[in-house]
Formats: sequence, structure tokens, C-alpha cells
Amino acid sequence: SAICLTVIGTYFSLKSHGHDLEGHGWIPLSALCINSIAFCHGTATVTWGLLGELFTIEAKKVIAPVAQIVSHALTAMIVLSFPTLVVIIGTGSIFYIFATATVIDIVFAYFFIPETRGKTIEEIQRDLER
Repeated sequence: SAICLTVIGTYFSLKSHGHDLEGHGWIPLSALCINSIAFCHGTATVTWGLLGELFTIEAKKVIAPVAQIVSHALTAMIVLSFPTLVVIIGTGSIFYIFATATVIDIVFAYFFIPETRGKTIEEIQRDLER
């Protein structure tokens, strides 16, 4: 996702600086499609995977709807603010910010999300208490 978003950002940055990109419109479109696939099979599933692995059934009943509401609210904020941000900072910069956020997400997941493979819910809960 980060690579695709960087490609899109670079395309729009070059275009805004007057570079002739005639015949290269397939590049951001392809990058966007690949990013959507990567997101749907990666980052988008993390929230639901964490819910299934880290919380008890009782907690899931409360946390799942809240997580979904927050997810959709953040998506709506991004979609609604996009046109304004295009005017303020430019299309390329927005995609660079998205790419940076993706890298931060990867680093956060690597260092702070616990490995749960082969562990029971009790073992996971004990690990989280530490």
C-alpha cells in the first residue's frame, strides 16, 4: 500500500509541476487498484483480526460495534476532507501523507501488536496484562 500510494503521490506531484504525463494515466489507476487489493487483504482486516484474537466474547459484543463506528467515521472524515486538502496542499502531498501513515501503521503493528499464533485466549490476556 505504501509503495502504491507513493507512486500515486509522485504521479500527481510531477503533473502539478508541469511534467507531460500524456499516456501514463494508467500508472496511478493501476497503483490505486493494487493499493485497494492490498488494503482489503491487509490493513483493513487487522481490526477484525485483533477483535477475534485479543478480546473475550463478552468484550467483543461492545468493542466490535464501536470499532466499526470509528472506522466508518474516520473513512467519512477522509473522504469529506479530501477535496479541501487537494486545494490546500495538493493531491501529491495527500498521497504522500497516506503513504507515511501506512508505514507508521506497519511499524506500529510490528512492535506493538502481540503474536497470538498457537496461544489460548487466557495466554493472550496474561501477555496483555504485562
